[in-house]
Amino acid sequence: QAQQPAAGLWQALQMLPDPEQRYTAQELLQGGPAFGPMPPTQGTLGVRAEPVWLRLPLELAASAPGRWVLDIDYAPLQRIDLVLASGGRVVQQAALGSHVPFAQRPLPTRSHAVGLDLQPGVAYELLLRVQTQGAMVLPLRLSPPAMHAEHALREQMLQGLLTGLALCLWIYSLAQWINQREVLFLQYTLLISGSLLFSLHFFGVGAQYLWSHSTWFSSNMSALAAQLMVPASAQFLIAALDMRTRAPRSARLLDAISVISLVSALLFGLDVVGYRPVAIASMLFGVVHLVIALPVATRQARQGDRAASFLLLGAFLNAIGIIQISALLRGHLA
Repeated sequence: QAQQPAAGLWQALQMLPDPEQRYTAQELLQGGPAFGPMPPTQGTLGVRAEPVWLRLPLELAASAPGRWVLDIDYAPLQRIDLVLASGGRVVQQAALGSHVPFAQRPLPTRSHAVGLDLQPGVAYELLLRVQTQGAMVLPLRLSPPAMHAEHALREQMLQGLLTGLALCLWIYSLAQWINQREVLFLQYTLLISGSLLFSLHFFGVGAQYLWSHSTWFSSNMSALAAQLMVPASAQFLIAALDMRTRAPRSARLLDAISVISLVSALLFGLDVVGYRPVAIASMLFGVVHLVIALPVATRQARQGDRAASFLLLGAFLNAIGIIQISALLRGHLA
């Protein structure tokens, strides 16, 4: 029933991939092909090029409130078509996702959310058609409006604190560059800029406040920011490790990666290159530039270079995050 927690909601869902995009909601409501079970990795279907239909049967208990909010807390999802039906008759429809202008969303929230009006004792069928270029991460939550608002406010406060921390680092680094004219601080400022843009897009804050009128940014900022982070990180590592003097061959390789990443980001911004190639390139170059730089940092750390030791520690912590999020996006981690 609709009072189930998120884990129960995932287990109650059924899925139907639609690679040929042949099914409509009305056909499925009238008894189309059979839906299959969801994968055990709760909240994620991994990377899927084809649309996927999700089906959820709903029936309220007699004492339950009639107003509920369905929330899908993964901002990069590009298109979600919602159909609520009872007895084969459609009673509510809504379009969600980053392709929908923020002003046209059912609820003006950071995540993709829509209110559902349900009657106790009435059997409903909820259909969701999900299509996106990236990972199909689906952290679903069905809750009364008050509970949804409480959860949204807590998450909004957390995002505000994390964004504020990133802005403090950005301002400090920029001020240090202006004061000392040392290019290392400017490179770190650019690295923080890319990381902050990625985070703002990933958690939906950017679409909520910064680029609410641009569906292109709402759909593509994470890939663009990730691609811009690579040259900023590569140039920062070159300067921090003095690689042009101590490891010139590695520095030249990082320069080449930086140029390729910047060109691909430009072509992506001009819509010459699609989302998926850029996403793959940013992931590949993100790993390769670290593989090139870390042996240099390891060698210098063994020679007693404290800066290299701190860089290795940072790279290790970053690698843990990269492994976790990659496993999530690929559907291997709940």
